[in-house]
Amino acid sequence: MTLHQLVTKQDTPATLQLTPQTTLLYAEFDGQGNISLDNFIVLCRDDNGRVCGLHISDSIRELYAFEAHVTDEEMAFILGEYERKIAGFCQVFAAEFEQIFALPPDVYFAAARHYWHFKQAS
Repeated sequence: MTLHQLVTKQDTPATLQLTPQTTLLYAEFDGQGNISLDNFIVLCRDDNGRVCGLHISDSIRELYAFEAHVTDEEMAFILGEYERKIAGFCQVFAAEFEQIFALPPDVYFAAARHYWHFKQAS
């Protein structure tokens, strides 16, 4: 099942609905193979396709005392902290990921890992 089919079959909130401006980067699965709303990270883009931040679940937000929508340093921090979980989640939906980012998840995250950690350090 594709990510789009999985999200569409569930009664998911608007936050997790896939649009041209949003991409679900990470979520956990419940015991039935459905996406859990307990932990998720959504990449948000503006109308021109530029990344404008992340929308994060309440549990992640509370863990780090962030707002529901994070940008800049907080965004780099979340991406760095969840990089392995994001990469693993995206690997499950590798074909869809490659359609969006023009690279398979393993190649994309190998490069992104260095960039996100550099952004955190600066």
